[in-house]
Amino acid sequence: MIRSQRKLSYELVANLIEGREDDDIKALPDAVANSLDQLHQAATALRKWRTEHALLSGDRPEFRLRLDENRRIRLIEPSAQNEAHRLVEECMVAANRCAADFLSQQPSGLFIQHPGLRDDRIDNIRALLQSHAPELAEVDATSPAGFRQLMTQTEQLAAEVPVKAIISRQLARAELGFQPAPHQGMGLNAYTTFTSPLRKFSDFYVHRLIKSALWDHPLKALTSEQLDALQQAQINARQAANSLEAWLKSDFARTLGDAPMTGTISRTVPAGFFVRLDANGLEGFVSCKDLDGKYGFDPVTLRLIHNKNGRIFQLEQSVKVTFANVDEERRQINFTLVEAEEIQSGSDTNNG
Repeated sequence: MIRSQRKLSYELVANLIEGREDDDIKALPDAVANSLDQLHQAATALRKWRTEHALLSGDRPEFRLRLDENRRIRLIEPSAQNEAHRLVEECMVAANRCAADFLSQQPSGLFIQHPGLRDDRIDNIRALLQSHAPELAEVDATSPAGFRQLMTQTEQLAAEVPVKAIISRQLARAELGFQPAPHQGMGLNAYTTFTSPLRKFSDFYVHRLIKSALWDHPLKALTSEQLDALQQAQINARQAANSLEAWLKSDFARTLGDAPMTGTISRTVPAGFFVRLDANGLEGFVSCKDLDGKYGFDPVTLRLIHNKNGRIFQLEQSVKVTFANVDEERRQINFTLVEAEEIQSGSDTNNG
């Protein structure tokens, strides 16, 4: 049985951690405040371990959608992460790791496996390293240790192209499995999730597996066919959520007006590139058809390169765009390029 001692907010816990004092903090019982302090120390140690021995996800800015009474977006605002959010994250990851470790000792379990790079992109990654990070060219990117080495050592790598961003765009999809296997995206030998049993059946099933093992009660295990169906259901749910969000955002984009907006190239494809706006995180597409001349796509560096003048568009490049229109069929926002950071000179700008 779990007994709730106090209802807390992220803001309240963050203020306590940061040493602030207000009436709400003063009203906390000493036992609760001491427990939170100890929990924060534990979370700090857990994060330190993950920093040194595993992989942390990047702190890309996140945004919160605020809807009006008609369920349309009225505002998109930054979603700031504070120490309380990081405390909860570390506790959840630690709980999931413990569940995975326990199930690893059982005949069968339910695990999230992440193999790292896509099989069809490994040769391109090798070519990328040979050209832009030769000191890492001999690293086995397909092994868990090698993948972690690549992701950590390319974090601050000074290279002509953003090597880590290029690698990150070519990862395989995580999958469910009955046996423990590395989660290379997190740098862990085994991982599962069980902290959302009311929201996700996979987490609920992990609870049932643990209960079955602890109480020595038989449990009818999932079949391979059922596992595949569960995996597909999760993919479908994610696609449905993404489709709804794309519809909401494309509707909101019509309110952006004509003013130039700053952003960063988040994805490149042979037909053009996607830009993520700094102010609200909206992503829109700039088509090569709307640019002067013709561009070729380099599958190794993920660059778009002008066939004649050598102008370059690449990941993490700063640009300015204006809203153009919305492709209703694709629910895709389209932008018009205003100007872009000049990659060749490294400092000047080049008008589009």
